[in-house]
Amino acid sequence: MRSKWIVLIFALFAVAVFIGNNINEHPDRAISVPMHNANGEHIGVIVIQPVTHGRNLITVNLNGLTQGFHGFHIHETGLCEVNDEGVFVTANGHFEMDDANHGEHSGDLPVLEADESGHAFLAVHTARFHFNDLADVNGSAFIVHQASDNFANIPERYGELDEITLANGDGGVRIACGVIHPPK
Repeated sequence: MRSKWIVLIFALFAVAVFIGNNINEHPDRAISVPMHNANGEHIGVIVIQPVTHGRNLITVNLNGLTQGFHGFHIHETGLCEVNDEGVFVTANGHFEMDDANHGEHSGDLPVLEADESGHAFLAVHTARFHFNDLADVNGSAFIVHQASDNFANIPERYGELDEITLANGDGGVRIACGVIHPPK
C-alpha cells in the first residue's frame, strides 16, 4: 500500500513540474492585434504571446477572407496604410533579423487556410524571434496576402527564382493588416 502512495506522490510531482515548465512565462505580455481589410473593416484578431523556452504562441482568428490558402507574415514596419489601389504598402518587407531569403525570414509564418465561409484559424509556436524584437522603433505588423505562399520553394527544374519569389513567395497583394503594438 505504501508503494502505491509513493508512486502517486511521484506522479503528482511530475505532473506539477510539467505544468510549471509549460505555463506561459508572461501572460500579462500577450498582445491582441486587431486585423482590418483594405476597406478598414475589422475582420478578426491575432494574439501573440511569449511562452516557455523563448518561443511565441501566435493565434489567428479571421473572417472575410476568400476560400483557400493565404500567405501570412510579420512585416518589418508597424504601419497599415493603403495606397490608391487599396493595397497595404507601408508595412514594408518581411520582418527579418538574419538577412535570409524568403522561407527563412524571421517573420515567415505558415499559410492560413480559409474555409468556404471565409474563416481562418491557426495556432502556431515560433522561436524565429523574441517577443521584444517586434517592438523596435519602427514596430511591426501582421499581413495576410491574397494568394498562397510558396516560401520560395521552387524546384530548380522550373528555372531561376526571381526577386518577387525570393522576397515574398508569390503571395500576391496584401489584403489584411494589423499593427503590433508593444504591451504597456
